[in-house]
Amino acid sequence: VGQTLASFNEQTEVYEMGCEILDAARSGLTSWVPGLLLVGMAGSGKTHVLRQLALYAMGLGFDIEYTALQSRKALQFGGVHVHKLFNFEPRHEKQPPHIQAKAAVSSLSQAPGRWALLQVTHCLFIEAVGL
Repeated sequence: VGQTLASFNEQTEVYEMGCEILDAARSGLTSWVPGLLLVGMAGSGKTHVLRQLALYAMGLGFDIEYTALQSRKALQFGGVHVHKLFNFEPRHEKQPPHIQAKAAVSSLSQAPGRWALLQVTHCLFIEAVGL
């Protein structure tokens, strides 16, 4: 079964939207650039579009980090698991988001190399968040 024209058009539209966001960030004309959240069913092309946008960002000269909640997914694009990137222990996952954020910042303060890496990262691509 091939991709439908409607699916192709939707992926193209989302890719172009992502490129516009990255171009706006690269231009330096804006002080804040919105993020882009890709949501869809399994097999709808989210990973494909995300990877294409990551490549586009690198082509613009951005320093990127690619991460995922599944190590296998992160490694497919040369990234690292989200816990490793943020020096974050999985035991905090059951905590409310504000507690998780506080724990992550605290943990990063103990990992100056990770903190320095994130400070120079222009674009963060997170795969398979599982909303």
